[in-house]
Amino acid sequence: MVNLLIFFLISAFIVVTWFRGEFIYGGAEVGLFGYNLERRLEISKYVWWGAAAPGQLIPQFITGVPIYFCFYIFKLIGLSSQNIQQLFFFSTIFLMGYGVYLLASSIFDDSSKKYSVISGFFYMFNVYTLVMVWHRFLYSTMVLAAALPFLILFWRKWVKDGKFFDLTIFLLINFLSVYMYGNLASVIAVWTALTLISLAEMFFPWQGKFNVWKLSGRFLAGFILWLLTNMWWIAPTFSIAPGLLPEQHSSEDNLGTLVSISRQTIMPYLLQLANPFYL
Repeated sequence: MVNLLIFFLISAFIVVTWFRGEFIYGGAEVGLFGYNLERRLEISKYVWWGAAAPGQLIPQFITGVPIYFCFYIFKLIGLSSQNIQQLFFFSTIFLMGYGVYLLASSIFDDSSKKYSVISGFFYMFNVYTLVMVWHRFLYSTMVLAAALPFLILFWRKWVKDGKFFDLTIFLLINFLSVYMYGNLASVIAVWTALTLISLAEMFFPWQGKFNVWKLSGRFLAGFILWLLTNMWWIAPTFSIAPGLLPEQHSSEDNLGTLVSISRQTIMPYLLQLANPFYL
């Protein structure tokens, strides 16, 4: 309880220092987040992509329906746009830290929870998180950062113990954080992590072939259920992918991006793994 309070207070302090007056933060990805949520929810449900795939929803908007619906409910009970954005930022930071704390507690033999607390703080404040999550200011990435520790925690419990309750919680967390899949690369990030966790449980320590087959069955069952419960956004996404993705990501654009980055990232910076733009 003390550690939960620590993460709560630190997250609240950070968010309070970010806001002045009645202003809210805008970003290139979603504009003024929290403003006119009813309209955004309508767009998420009904907007069409006429050029690439007539009659199909834009996948990036579909995954936003659950989170925008929740925030719309908050709007109805009297929260302002600023309150909603504050709540989103607070929840993201708190869940990042406390989620890794819980995950580390399930792994480490640490009665004092010292290493678990350190793990939570590191996940919140490491350079990669500060640059690639907060500096880039992509809401889908923020949701991914907050949800990933909990997804790993309950997936690990499911693979180890085979309790359907843990798989149900995993699927519920996945649904509530499905906005992260607005960036399709998040699918790769999530399932790479879950696959590595599953392989570790299968082979370390070695408990025989039967254990490998048993855990492989749980992995396959969990993946199929994840696939079925996410088909509502996967189907329209990949039905328009052949027409949409080549227009968004052409070879010429990729080469142009590579050339631009190469001019900035000269060898001294590269050897230090430092990005001069963010420095």
